[in-house]
Amino acid sequence: MRAKFTVYEEVKTKWSITYNLQPVTAGTSKENEEFFATTPSGKIQVTVKAEATPARLELGKDYYIDFTEAE
Repeated sequence: MRAKFTVYEEVKTKWSITYNLQPVTAGTSKENEEFFATTPSGKIQVTVKAEATPARLELGKDYYIDFTEAE
């Protein structure tokens, strides 16, 4: 299953960065309309060590979230 989320909040501390994401909303693109129709609500929160994360999420940007079963 694939979802599309937007980073709506970034909380930085000395030791970590917390990203809060919500599903994309309708009205911003045709693709977002399709995702919004099937994933209208939810929240993802991710906290990482600040110095251990060279690639960071950007506030206001959309990201695909893929859910695959772990073996």
